[in-house]
Amino acid sequence: TRDIFDCIEEHHAATDYTRDPLEFCQAEGIDFVLGPRSLARTRRRDDDGPDLIVLNPSDYNPRDLFSIAHEIVHIILRREQYLTLIRRYHLPSLPPALHRPHVERLIDAAAGRIIMTTHQLELAMQLHGDHPQAILHLINECGASEGAALRRYAWQDTSEYRAAFTARDSYIQDATACRARLPFKARERYPE
Repeated sequence: TRDIFDCIEEHHAATDYTRDPLEFCQAEGIDFVLGPRSLARTRRRDDDGPDLIVLNPSDYNPRDLFSIAHEIVHIILRREQYLTLIRRYHLPSLPPALHRPHVERLIDAAAGRIIMTTHQLELAMQLHGDHPQAILHLINECGASEGAALRRYAWQDTSEYRAAFTARDSYIQDATACRARLPFKARERYPE
């Protein structure tokens, strides 16, 4: 997991940490076009055309920046052979029904590093420390969703135990943890 995050950060650093998806795609040699619906296609063989991300122009908002980052990560991890390694080393220990969700969670976590760079996270931690304000800082400064900011905060260092959650009206709304165990899950009533 750490290697995947490092790989994505290296690719992002090569673009001077641009948050413009068109610039990122151009730097990575990914065709980026506007079309009737949003999708990504990675080439399977060298003669099968270029890697491609299609975006509906009416969808171009902060949520779509994350979706584009997610698709960019898919393409980079396929090119760098990480998807093959994930299938070989991560998935055999999981039930088949969890294979795709596991891969998608890893890709979402890596996409969060494009939207919320390490520099931006470090600044949030310097200003607010281990406090919910650090997560709010990421939301406000990076245009990230609450869920993406929670996960970026919790997964900032995969060697540390860290978790984050939101609760409303006696229920856990969202929860994430890196190496830590939470006594509850999202959509449960929180403990008395």
